Parts: sequence; structure tokens; C-alpha cells
Amino acid sequence: MKRVLFSMVLLMAVSLSFAQMKNVKEAKSIASDVKPNFNQAEKLINEAIKNPETKDLPDTWDVAGFIQKRFIEEERDKKGVLKQPFDTLKAYNSILKMFEYYTKGEHSSYVDGILKTSETENVNLMQSISEMNQKLDKTGLTYESYLQNMGRQLFFLVAAGY
Repeated sequence: MKRVLFSMVLLMAVSLSFAQMKNVKEAKSIASDVKPNFNQAEKLINEAIKNPETKDLPDTWDVAGFIQKRFIEEERDKKGVLKQPFDTLKAYNSILKMFEYYTKGEHSSYVDGILKTSETENVNLMQSISEMNQKLDKTGLTYESYLQNMGRQLFFLVAAGY
């Protein structure tokens, strides 16, 4: 009896995994159609992204990015070929989603910053930057400062001379 019950549970688990893979394939098929239904494709791929069985598979993320890419292509064709209005906001949001899917959320963001004048008054610039680096070190943020970048650039300059 235990074997039968175990076999049934195992069969159900395997079938759920295949169902999610079917969603990934169906989402790609829908997005590849001549007249794609992007809402349906996104619904299917979002289910696969949330599912523990398929969320770590490369195909899932590749298809999610592919859907967004196809949406952008369709919007571009509307404007260029069909002379229809172009939904700029949706296209830009789709570009952002595509980037997130293709990088799987593993990317870096760079932000420039400027020291307040109150931080640089009455001290030299190098000392101000060094003090700010010490403050940033305490935050746990990963950052690159002017001094670090300057050292790297100097290294490349010297290395290029050889």
C-alpha cells in the first residue's frame, strides 16, 4: 500500500514539473505566432517563473526575455511598417523587463555621486574622498570610489606603455 501511495505522489510531482515545462514551451509558441497574445504568454511564463521546479531553468528565463523582445519587435513594426501608433511606455517597460529576465536580476547598477561642499571645506580633496570611503565602508555597500578608479586607470596607462 505504501509503495502505491509513494508511486502516486512521485507521479504527481513529475507531472506538475512537466506541466510547468509545457507552460514555458507554450509561452514561447504563443509569442512566436504571427499575431501573438502577449498577455497569455506572460501569464504562462510568470507561472513557470514562480514554480520551484522551473524557476532556476535557463529556458524559463530565456523565454521570458524572448516574449519581451517579441513585444518590442511588434511595437516597432506597428510604427515602421503599419504606420500605427507606437506605445512608447509599454515598449520601454518591456525593454526593462527583458533586461531583468536575461540577466535574471543579477546585474549591477551604477550611480554617480558628488560630495557635499560642506564635506570638502577646509580639507583637501583626497582627504575628503578618503573620509567618505570610510563612511561608505561601514554601510556594507559595494562601491567604487574616485581613488580606486584612478589607481586602476594609472595601472592600465602604465601597462599600455609596455
